Amino acid sequence: MVVLRNLGVALRHLGRYDEARQSLERGLDLAKSMYADDDPRVATARLDLGVILTQLKRQREAYDLLVKAFDVNLAKLGAQHPKTGKTAQWLVKVCGELGLKKEAERYAEYVVD
Repeated sequence: MVVLRNLGVALRHLGRYDEARQSLERGLDLAKSMYADDDPRVATARLDLGVILTQLKRQREAYDLLVKAFDVNLAKLGAQHPKTGKTAQWLVKVCGELGLKKEAERYAEYVVD
């Protein structure tokens, strides 16, 4: 799982977004097979995939994954945790692109500066 995540992140930084997506999808599938759906490791896999989907202009899919990741991170890690803030930051971006102003404002409260 960690190897797939690292590969996906590296491919994203190289601009190879579709390959990154494939790696991160496999990583999410593996995480879901190993851990409960509300485990922060599954939330991290959702966040990573949501980020790449955002870069692929697949905002609706990204939004769905990021909301699930945010809800788990908020419940399990708390409002002040960096992962909660990072997920909120991506949600603000995606909500803005989808025209979801109220949702963007809600998540903006959790963004860590």
